Amino acid sequence: MHPDPDNLPPRHATRFLHWYCHPDLLDEVEGDLYELFQRRVEMQGLWKAKLLYWLNVLMFLHPDYIRKRKHTYPINPTAMFKNYFKVSMRNILKYKIFSFINVFGLAVAMSVCMLIILMLADQKSYD
Repeated sequence: MHPDPDNLPPRHATRFLHWYCHPDLLDEVEGDLYELFQRRVEMQGLWKAKLLYWLNVLMFLHPDYIRKRKHTYPINPTAMFKNYFKVSMRNILKYKIFSFINVFGLAVAMSVCMLIILMLADQKSYD
């Protein structure tokens, strides 16, 4: 005997459950939610049963039951710095004059800052 197509749980809620639920738990959880939905349709009506089905699907959204990602990559900070270095070298070689101005300005600013710090340290010192 096939269920009445009008008395099925909300399709989008079921798809959302399939999307996030761990595959080992999916059959059991989906079966329990479906049985609960059918009981609520008989007792409380279709509209309220669909609303409560959505609520149950959302309440089941818990970190322990969420599907694990298939492609997880470990964080590799050396690869990140290697990529940054590669991109910066490409930009330096592509925009030579602009890069020279930036590097020269940074070097002058750092040297002036060091001179100011040395002068202040000399002024603050005493014999």
